[in-house]
Amino acid sequence: MIKKGQLLVFRPLQPDPYFERTVIFLCNSTPKEGLGLILNRPTKMTLNEVISGEKVPPGIPIYFGGPVAQNQLFYVHNKGDLIVGSEKIVDSYSWHGDFRQVLDGLNSKSISQYDIRFFVGYTGWKTKQLENEVKRKYWSILTTPNQSLLRISSEEMWTQQMERLGGNLSVFGNFPSEPCMN
Repeated sequence: MIKKGQLLVFRPLQPDPYFERTVIFLCNSTPKEGLGLILNRPTKMTLNEVISGEKVPPGIPIYFGGPVAQNQLFYVHNKGDLIVGSEKIVDSYSWHGDFRQVLDGLNSKSISQYDIRFFVGYTGWKTKQLENEVKRKYWSILTTPNQSLLRISSEEMWTQQMERLGGNLSVFGNFPSEPCMN
């Protein structure tokens, strides 16, 4: 069963280059829809570049969460106990919450860039779409790892999750993205 808080790992050799080597954190899942954020696609933007008129520490990266609502900012964090209005996803991970508290926490350093990850856009699925993609083996499903998702570098994210899948799939984690160029 697909449920929020799981990781979706795009399987190798699938015909959709758009999601090649992505790991998606499923933030919401109901029979009618699924919503997730791509954890390992950093953009060239930083938070202080997109938030105008606010004091924001420099260098906090923004990730590409997916093709839907790319004009909106989303965030996942492990500070649900500090940020009012946070919505728990699983274990210590939440999303949303009072953005003023997020900014104050970043500025006071009670929230670090390893406690929160910002995204533009999200990845979404309609009724049965994700379920069908899993059946067609586009995605493998993993539980959220014990280590902090927000501390894993985007370069290592897919490889680490492929290794967690084990078996024949773990071998693909070390393949170059274009084997013919090796």
